[in-house]
Amino acid sequence: EVEDYSDLDYNKRGEKDKKWPKCPRCKTGMLRPKVVLFGESLDMTKLRTLSKQCDLGFDAVISVGTTSVFEYIAYPVHLAVQADKLTVEVNPGPETPVSDVVDVRVPHGAAEFLDHLAQLLLTRKQVL
Repeated sequence: EVEDYSDLDYNKRGEKDKKWPKCPRCKTGMLRPKVVLFGESLDMTKLRTLSKQCDLGFDAVISVGTTSVFEYIAYPVHLAVQADKLTVEVNPGPETPVSDVVDVRVPHGAAEFLDHLAQLLLTRKQVL
């Protein structure tokens, strides 16, 4: 289960006076998602893992909540398409570079979709 931090007080629109939420455990560290934010470097270990996985191939690729403008994000989608594997894009925004090649495009937010997917997998009933 993912902890819900939606009640934490911070500036969600990124104005000049950002107040990032503090870690509820240590009370001093900044709480942040486990993602690469704009301007940060990619973790080379994770990129090597992605490269190895791309070499092995995929049964399906679900691209969730990304604009897919970076090659390392779009590449697995294109590999799956070439291998005739299921591809899904989940993004409420405008079309992305992979929108025209995926099998299914879901125009919903990541949290909503992943919650429904989890329910579907846990109950094996159709929830969308």
